[in-house]
Amino acid sequence: TSSAASLSSAVGQLQVGSRAGIAGAAAKRLVKDLVTTAKSSLIVGTLPTGLVPEQRVDYAIVVPPRHRGSDDDGDPYPLLLTLHGLKGSRDGLIKQHEHGDWDARFAAGVCPETVIATISGGDNYYMDFHDKSAMWETFLIEEFLPFVIRTCNCGATRELRYLMGGSMGGHGALKLAFRHPDKFAAVAAFEPAIDAALEPAHLTRRNHQWAQCAGSAQAGDLITQMWGGVTPEYDSLHYR
Repeated sequence: TSSAASLSSAVGQLQVGSRAGIAGAAAKRLVKDLVTTAKSSLIVGTLPTGLVPEQRVDYAIVVPPRHRGSDDDGDPYPLLLTLHGLKGSRDGLIKQHEHGDWDARFAAGVCPETVIATISGGDNYYMDFHDKSAMWETFLIEEFLPFVIRTCNCGATRELRYLMGGSMGGHGALKLAFRHPDKFAAVAAFEPAIDAALEPAHLTRRNHQWAQCAGSAQAGDLITQMWGGVTPEYDSLHYR
């Protein structure tokens, strides 16, 4: 449709944050596809960034049925940022769109018409690495979120922004919500990858992530990148 085409054009013309250092023309070249159904629309693209080693992040956005693309100058829509679990990607949201999952919720009144957005975040827990080699939290908050808000007429205020995630995505959703309470009105986490402990000293062998890293050189290297490493004292206290 014409509104879908204008939305695609807006995506291409939009300049990303200053950290990326790449103009909107580059973003336009990287936008892959825009698929329109009789109901909602799906935007699939790639956002250039200087915050992760790959220098680009794939994304998918579901735009609800009554949304008029970049011509939509009505009241802003709610925005739901959804985060996938370990080994997942934006493909999860793409398949939900193909199956009509969100259209069914909109039609049934279970969910108001909402812009749904996600990224392919790898297995990086949506976090800023301790060694600064990857800055996923910063990318989401400072680049992706503003990109979706400006492009899709949604999430203009805190009251219109929501977070959701499962497993690793639940971990990321909770972390983003609590670290940035000024950005989101609500959060939902499904089987989040967290431990039922209030203090680090309460963590025991049942902490699967840390146990894996204590016993694997490769995993230990990743933990050093992400969290700063497992110290001998920590290992001795909890795993030996």
